[in-house]
Amino acid sequence: MRNKPVILNKIVKALISFLIIFVILLAAVPLEASYSQNIQLPSGWHFSNNYQKMRITLKGTTYYGYQIEKQENNQTFAGWLIVDSQNNTVSEKDSYQKLALAATVAKYSQKLNELQRMEEEDKLLNEIKWDIGLFEKGTSTAQNLLSSINTIISNKAPTNKVAEDYVVSQISSHQTVRTDLLDNFLNSLCSFVDNNVASVLASSGELTPNLSETQKNALGLKIFSIIKLALIKGTYVNFGNGLKKFEQALNLIKGHSGAWSYEDASKFLSNYEEGESEAIAYGSWYLNLTQSSVWDVLWESEFKKVLTAWVVKPSEFNTNLSKWLPNAIKTENPEAFRYSQVAYSFKSISSGFTIYKWFSDTSLSSSSASKVYSAITTVAPSESTTGTLSITSTPSSANVYISGSYRGVTPLTMRLISGSYTVEIKKDGYLNYKCNASIAPNKRTQIKAILSPILKKGTLHVITNPVGADILINGKLIGKSPLYFYEINEGTYSIQLKKEGYIDYFGEMKIIAGKNNVVNKTLTPKP
Repeated sequence: MRNKPVILNKIVKALISFLIIFVILLAAVPLEASYSQNIQLPSGWHFSNNYQKMRITLKGTTYYGYQIEKQENNQTFAGWLIVDSQNNTVSEKDSYQKLALAATVAKYSQKLNELQRMEEEDKLLNEIKWDIGLFEKGTSTAQNLLSSINTIISNKAPTNKVAEDYVVSQISSHQTVRTDLLDNFLNSLCSFVDNNVASVLASSGELTPNLSETQKNALGLKIFSIIKLALIKGTYVNFGNGLKKFEQALNLIKGHSGAWSYEDASKFLSNYEEGESEAIAYGSWYLNLTQSSVWDVLWESEFKKVLTAWVVKPSEFNTNLSKWLPNAIKTENPEAFRYSQVAYSFKSISSGFTIYKWFSDTSLSSSSASKVYSAITTVAPSESTTGTLSITSTPSSANVYISGSYRGVTPLTMRLISGSYTVEIKKDGYLNYKCNASIAPNKRTQIKAILSPILKKGTLHVITNPVGADILINGKLIGKSPLYFYEINEGTYSIQLKKEGYIDYFGEMKIIAGKNNVVNKTLTPKP
């Protein structure tokens, strides 16, 4: 009875030791490989080499995004396979789209260093100020800033060829949305002019029908100057509003850590797209309008010919100006007013963001999101037509390619439709392992690959005095001295030097890879 506490104590200690060892072994398991090996891929799709097991959340629940790829018509489509913590594929459309958006934001913000690029843009945009000094500095300051802005616009194009073609097809719809913003701005400008130009001049008595040509020109120039300042100020105010949104997105990504939630990703993307497009478009317009040469042309080509005629008709002035101003800016002479450039900036910046919809919006026909979603919601092959392929390798964590498609890293288990496949296993520093696998219905096929290391070589030089000695490495004759630039695997070898009339030399040499290894010996004559 007295031994029971001692025995129990030993059992408890043994259990604790076992648990510690178990935890250590569990920690050593490559989580990403073991997690992805049981995920069923849609037919024809395979894991991409990048963006695997990206943690994302929706309403506080954790999910994982895996980028998968498919070759179709000599082009590569890439999209998201979303799974829950039990490796169950997310197929409910609304949840899938939201999670795919979060995964896409995570990809572009974390993997492509979006933060650094946004900080550089923010620095540039903050150089644009409502400062009368820009008039004094003239063209050079505005031109330098415009050049930097044009660089931003040109860099917004997607890099994926298929996505790029898709973006081009979507430009018109984005153009419509952004044109509405420009129309709102022009309406606000006309309202301001109505309230602060015509009515003020009418009340001051300056608008009279009996003006001399000199008075007409002077009054026309005064109205022109007010409209000029209103247009410049208006573009700057809209630029400032866009910059605020852009910096909200910048602060969100700058302060972000851990998994992206759909809620944060959606907020970030909305502010980023709206803010960047408005800040760039209105900022470039503002910079163009601060250059005096623009207004010299506008005075001669647009304002002078109409304003001097209208000032003699005070009762019609408001109506004439309200109708003419937006039409002149948008339709009659958009190049002179720089309206075309602003519309192009909106189009270019905003269309670049369709790349996010390309990966997440299943309603867009031919998008990658629609292709992936269609694949994962298609009924999977029945078990009666599939078998299991299990692959291990020594060493582990080798890349596995099935019939040319990347499928993950070893150890790896997957279900495949019955048939013949080519299996290739690759790992840096080792020779590629290649074999064929036949998959039978309801059967398990195992491949246990032992990878052979790629032997590293060194260069051997053998010099003797006198020359002409036979050189034997590990008992094998390789030539006579002097011997130069003989390639040999790294390692330790025995060497023998033989020449008639001299005592044989026996020794050991160590070959170091990538080095010149020199054996230089003087042979002793026989007595």
